[in-house]
Amino acid sequence: MGNGLEKLFYLIQDNVIKARELKTTGSIDNVQIDSTANRAVQLCVLDLILDEHRKKYGNQFGPLHGKLALQHKLLLKYNWPLTDIRALTLADVFLALHDEITFENLEEDAKHRLLQITSSHSPTQFSNYMEDEWDPELAEHFI
Repeated sequence: MGNGLEKLFYLIQDNVIKARELKTTGSIDNVQIDSTANRAVQLCVLDLILDEHRKKYGNQFGPLHGKLALQHKLLLKYNWPLTDIRALTLADVFLALHDEITFENLEEDAKHRLLQITSSHSPTQFSNYMEDEWDPELAEHFI
């Protein structure tokens, strides 16, 4: 995993910065920077959990790329109709998978690396989710 996870973190962090149109030079808001890093870690954890799901359930006929892994996971977990699953917002996804999106569900190396990142930031969080913060295809290139 190593450098791939770190690259993924920084790419996700860039997505969050762009989605929220945050300044990264000049006079910057440290609370926003910490919130950005924490959101990027949260999205990394989601991506890692979906990668495990993809490995377990994907196959040559349905590799579960991108958002399909999320949809399949939610379908198995809740048996909701696909139309309802596809209509979920990112906030809905984090609420639906709240019990799984934890450091404890990660491999030790990933857990250690992401805990290192969060330990250098205050535990502040954005109060909302923006759909553009998450690129469901990005993780497949790095983990």
